[in-house]
Amino acid sequence: MKSILSLLLVLSPFISKAEGASTALQPADMFSIIVLVLLVVITLVLLYILFSLKVFLDHAKPNASAEPVMAGFLKKLTDTVPIEQEETILTDHVYDDIRELDNNLPPWWKYMFYATILFAFVYIYYYHFNENGQLQIEEYTQELAVAEKEKRSIYETCSKQHR
Repeated sequence: MKSILSLLLVLSPFISKAEGASTALQPADMFSIIVLVLLVVITLVLLYILFSLKVFLDHAKPNASAEPVMAGFLKKLTDTVPIEQEETILTDHVYDDIRELDNNLPPWWKYMFYATILFAFVYIYYYHFNENGQLQIEEYTQELAVAEKEKRSIYETCSKQHR
């Protein structure tokens, strides 16, 4: 029930349009819907992976294979070298008798970096090349125009009341 309410809360800007607004979807609304659908798909995929992992761990023997599965998962997540094999990744750099290891970046870190690069390309294409979204200066000038109209209407109503 909570998930349905959360979904309705997220979709509420698209369900109820403001008065006088056109019923046609704007490009920004379409982009928001696409992002929302992608987030839902990613969430479903992650839930499927978690469910599959739970089923796998439930069917695994608790004394023999539960520990290696988690150890293997952590190794893939962090890409660490066991302490027994640290001699293979030692560098020549020593300072105050502290030896430096040449560790790889964790895979999750690299994937997040690649995701930010991908996001940057999508952002630049959407806002600068495709010109679907408004840049900050365009939003600012539009908001100034709306504020000026509201200010004029307030002045007009105040001047009518004082006559």
